Amino acid sequence: MIELITDYPLAYESNDHNFPHGTKNDNSTNKRFIEELHTLKQGSLNILDLGCSGGQLVVDFINHREGNKGVGIEGSDYSVKRKRANCPEYYNKNLFTADITKPFTVKNIKFDFITLWEVLEHIHKEQLPNCLKILRIILNQTV
Repeated sequence: MIELITDYPLAYESNDHNFPHGTKNDNSTNKRFIEELHTLKQGSLNILDLGCSGGQLVVDFINHREGNKGVGIEGSDYSVKRKRANCPEYYNKNLFTADITKPFTVKNIKFDFITLWEVLEHIHKEQLPNCLKILRIILNQTV
Protein backbone atom coordinates (compact mmCIF):
# COMPACT_ATOMS: atom_id res chain seq x y z
CA MET A 1 0.00 0.00 0.00
CA ILE A 2 1.30 3.44 -0.98
CA GLU A 3 1.50 5.90 1.90
CA LEU A 4 2.25 9.63 2.01
CA ILE A 5 4.07 10.90 5.11
CA THR A 6 4.07 14.65 5.75
CA ASP A 7 3.54 17.17 8.50
CA TYR A 8 2.15 19.56 5.87
CA PRO A 9 -1.05 18.02 4.45
CA LEU A 10 -2.01 21.16 2.48
CA ALA A 11 -0.23 24.10 0.87
CA TYR A 12 -1.88 26.56 3.24
CA GLU A 13 0.32 29.49 2.13
CA SER A 14 -0.37 28.94 -1.56
CA ASN A 15 -2.82 31.06 -3.53
CA ASP A 16 -3.75 27.85 -5.34
CA HIS A 17 -5.06 26.45 -2.08
CA ASN A 18 -6.67 29.64 -0.83
CA PHE A 19 -8.18 30.63 -4.19
CA PRO A 20 -8.29 27.39 -6.21
CA HIS A 21 -8.55 27.75 -9.92
CA GLY A 22 -6.58 24.91 -11.52
CA THR A 23 -7.72 22.22 -9.13
CA LYS A 24 -11.27 23.56 -9.41
CA ASN A 25 -11.40 23.51 -13.20
CA ASP A 26 -8.72 21.16 -14.48
CA ASN A 27 -8.35 17.41 -14.66
CA SER A 28 -6.10 17.11 -17.66
CA THR A 29 -4.17 14.17 -19.00
CA ASN A 30 -1.80 13.52 -21.86
CA LYS A 31 -1.98 10.00 -23.29
CA ARG A 32 0.72 10.72 -25.86
CA PHE A 33 3.08 11.74 -23.03
CA ILE A 34 2.27 8.52 -21.18
CA GLU A 35 3.14 6.51 -24.28
CA GLU A 36 6.41 8.45 -24.65
CA LEU A 37 7.45 7.58 -21.09
CA HIS A 38 7.28 3.92 -22.06
CA THR A 39 9.77 4.51 -24.87
CA LEU A 40 12.30 5.79 -22.31
CA LYS A 41 12.16 2.75 -20.06
CA GLN A 42 10.80 -0.71 -20.80
CA GLY A 43 8.35 -2.57 -18.56
CA SER A 44 6.07 -1.14 -15.94
CA LEU A 45 6.78 2.35 -14.61
CA ASN A 46 6.08 4.36 -11.48
CA ILE A 47 5.31 8.08 -11.70
CA LEU A 48 4.75 10.87 -9.23
CA ASP A 49 2.61 13.72 -10.56
CA LEU A 50 2.87 16.85 -8.44
CA GLY A 51 0.07 19.39 -8.71
CA CYS A 52 -2.17 16.60 -9.97
CA SER A 53 -5.50 18.47 -9.67
CA GLY A 54 -8.18 15.79 -10.06
CA GLY A 55 -5.65 13.05 -10.83
CA GLN A 56 -6.59 12.13 -14.41
CA LEU A 57 -2.98 11.81 -15.59
CA VAL A 58 -2.25 9.42 -12.70
CA VAL A 59 -5.35 7.32 -13.37
CA ASP A 60 -4.65 7.13 -17.11
CA PHE A 61 -1.04 6.18 -16.39
CA ILE A 62 -2.06 3.37 -14.02
CA ASN A 63 -4.54 2.04 -16.58
CA HIS A 64 -2.15 2.38 -19.55
CA ARG A 65 -0.10 -0.72 -18.80
CA GLU A 66 -0.42 -3.54 -16.31
CA GLY A 67 2.02 -3.04 -13.47
CA ASN A 68 2.19 0.74 -13.77
CA LYS A 69 1.86 2.59 -10.48
CA GLY A 70 1.16 6.26 -10.07
CA VAL A 71 0.84 8.77 -7.27
CA GLY A 72 -0.56 12.28 -7.50
CA ILE A 73 -0.09 15.02 -4.91
CA GLU A 74 -2.16 18.21 -4.93
CA GLY A 75 -1.62 21.19 -2.64
CA SER A 76 -5.32 22.01 -2.37
CA ASP A 77 -8.08 19.88 -0.90
CA TYR A 78 -10.72 21.44 -3.18
CA SER A 79 -11.27 18.25 -5.22
CA VAL A 80 -11.25 16.04 -2.14
CA LYS A 81 -13.85 18.10 -0.27
CA ARG A 82 -16.13 18.29 -3.29
CA LYS A 83 -15.62 14.64 -4.26
CA ARG A 84 -14.54 15.90 -7.65
CA ALA A 85 -12.87 14.10 -10.53
CA ASN A 86 -10.97 10.96 -9.42
CA CYS A 87 -10.79 11.80 -5.72
CA PRO A 88 -13.77 9.69 -4.58
CA GLU A 89 -12.17 6.50 -5.90
CA TYR A 90 -8.44 7.20 -5.57
CA TYR A 91 -7.95 9.56 -2.60
CA ASN A 92 -5.55 8.09 -0.02
CA LYS A 93 -4.74 5.26 -2.44
CA ASN A 94 -3.01 7.00 -5.34
CA LEU A 95 -4.05 10.64 -4.87
CA PHE A 96 -2.98 12.66 -1.84
CA THR A 97 -2.71 16.25 -0.65
CA ALA A 98 0.46 17.91 0.67
CA ASP A 99 2.60 21.01 0.44
CA ILE A 100 5.38 19.91 -1.92
CA THR A 101 7.63 22.76 -0.79
CA LYS A 102 7.86 21.12 2.64
CA PRO A 103 9.31 17.69 3.49
CA PHE A 104 7.27 14.67 2.47
CA THR A 105 7.94 11.01 1.75
CA VAL A 106 6.00 8.50 -0.29
CA LYS A 107 6.38 5.01 1.19
CA ASN A 108 6.36 1.65 -0.58
CA ILE A 109 7.17 2.92 -4.07
CA LYS A 110 10.26 4.08 -5.99
CA PHE A 111 9.58 6.51 -8.82
CA ASP A 112 10.96 6.38 -12.33
CA PHE A 113 9.62 9.82 -13.26
CA ILE A 114 8.28 12.93 -11.53
CA THR A 115 5.98 15.25 -13.47
CA LEU A 116 5.03 18.83 -12.59
CA TRP A 117 2.62 20.17 -15.21
CA GLU A 118 2.02 23.88 -14.62
CA VAL A 119 3.37 23.76 -11.06
CA LEU A 120 6.77 25.41 -10.67
CA GLU A 121 5.49 28.85 -11.68
CA HIS A 122 3.12 28.72 -8.67
CA ILE A 123 5.90 28.15 -6.14
CA HIS A 124 7.44 31.20 -4.49
CA LYS A 125 10.99 31.83 -5.68
CA GLU A 126 12.46 31.42 -2.20
CA GLN A 127 10.79 28.00 -1.82
CA LEU A 128 12.14 26.55 -5.10
CA PRO A 129 15.55 25.37 -3.81
CA ASN A 130 13.95 23.39 -0.97
CA CYS A 131 11.30 21.99 -3.29
CA LEU A 132 13.93 20.78 -5.78
CA LYS A 133 15.97 19.28 -2.92
CA ILE A 134 12.91 17.30 -1.80
CA LEU A 135 12.37 16.04 -5.37
CA ARG A 136 15.99 14.82 -5.58
CA ILE A 137 15.50 12.94 -2.30
CA ILE A 138 12.24 11.39 -3.57
CA LEU A 139 13.86 10.23 -6.83
CA ASN A 140 16.77 8.64 -4.97
CA GLN A 141 14.82 6.96 -2.19
CA THR A 142 14.54 3.21 -2.06
CA VAL A 143 11.43 1.25 -1.20
